[in-house]
Amino acid sequence: MFRIWARHLPLAALLAGPAAIAAEAVPPQGPPLLVAADADHDGKVTAAELRSERERQVARFDADQDGSLSPQEYAAWFLDAAQPRLARRFKADDRDGDGRIALEELVERSAAMLHRRDRDGDGALSAEELRPRRRPTQASVVPSGTVSGPPARAAGSS
Repeated sequence: MFRIWARHLPLAALLAGPAAIAAEAVPPQGPPLLVAADADHDGKVTAAELRSERERQVARFDADQDGSLSPQEYAAWFLDAAQPRLARRFKADDRDGDGRIALEELVERSAAMLHRRDRDGDGALSAEELRPRRRPTQASVVPSGTVSGPPARAAGSS
């Protein structure tokens, strides 16, 4: 019986059509907050959707159910949210792909950072060169409550 069913499974998938296969095979894409909070799947996050997502997160991590996050509960929430980024960073640092990060892999990454950020070419990093580089703002909340593109900068600001 299983062989008959298994033999016809590819045919059933074909008959279902490509849309049915694609809908099942492709997970939501985009920034994690957009994927989590965009309840109506319109590719935008409103203030109401953000509030709803934050309510869900607080409910999930509020262990003592007092309606707020203690430092420990906040740390658990923060670490949970950071897992995808940590996994990407680990994979990037694990240059030889052995599932472990050796000292030499970290030294190699540090040397690359020094080379990249040493703007004056003196072979050392100053406090200014070590400051995190600001990325352009990707989104801001506009009065309508919808998240949109970067805000306009005031004249003379950097």
